[in-house]
Amino acid sequence: MTSPTNAQSNGQAERFVQTIKNSLTKAMEGGEDPHLALLAYITTPLMHNLPSPAELLNSRKFRCLLPVQIEQHEQTRQQRQMMQRMKLQQAKHYNKNARDLPKLNIGDTVYIQLKPNIRKWTPGIIIHTGLENSRTYSVQTTHGGWYIRNRKFFRVRHTNNQQHTTQSTKYAPQHHQPV
Repeated sequence: MTSPTNAQSNGQAERFVQTIKNSLTKAMEGGEDPHLALLAYITTPLMHNLPSPAELLNSRKFRCLLPVQIEQHEQTRQQRQMMQRMKLQQAKHYNKNARDLPKLNIGDTVYIQLKPNIRKWTPGIIIHTGLENSRTYSVQTTHGGWYIRNRKFFRVRHTNNQQHTTQSTKYAPQHHQPV
């Protein structure tokens, strides 16, 4: 599960959708068959020494119109290990300048940005935290709405202890569907 309005948390799927849309658009503009564009995508090797997604899925070569001359690989384990190393290298490059935001706890008062492109912050209280390494939190706003969002859409709201305890009981978790 990923946080809504946070495409970055599901980057691989978002990139796939963007690639497919671009391929289909180019095929339509050029008067080509869109099915051939999809066939070309799934039969294109990932790298010079890795098979195509169709080969990885079906363990066999597909015939297509692309002139591809790649030798057969005998062990898919080596290919998967190489793909894992590539993912780790990409993550290392991406995380060079990344920093973790402080964790939030149940009962913390926060401001939540409900829509990512609008700089409006709504007060609320954390009612549920995700898994240990998850950046996903559930919050109930002062208006009664219940939302699931990524940590980057929260700002800590500093209140005194008396307000904090009264608000945390006022906004106790209720069983609502997230928005």
